[in-house]
Amino acid sequence: MKHILLDVMALHEKDILHGDLEPGSIFVDSNGNLKLSDFGVSKQFPDSMSYTGAAKGTYSNPEVLKGEEYDFSADIWSLDYIFHELCCFEPPCTEKNTYIFIKW
Repeated sequence: MKHILLDVMALHEKDILHGDLEPGSIFVDSNGNLKLSDFGVSKQFPDSMSYTGAAKGTYSNPEVLKGEEYDFSADIWSLDYIFHELCCFEPPCTEKNTYIFIKW
């Protein structure tokens, strides 16, 4: 998780939104370090701006799914999904545990 957070932090410091974080865009190198990939919908813009129109996927935040404006917090939402899956071996919004996200 530390490696992924450091990668996302480095992107955000350069005003880059990944926009499509999911387990399939995380790879392990020969030294056991996790690396981000799949920057197809990534956007660079000042953090004071918001954006609409990225790809919608399982790990997207509610604003993206609704077609509303979003910002760098969208990547953090996706990381929450990924970390949950790493810890629990299943996505957070399965029938078994959907109640966690009913507030949204």
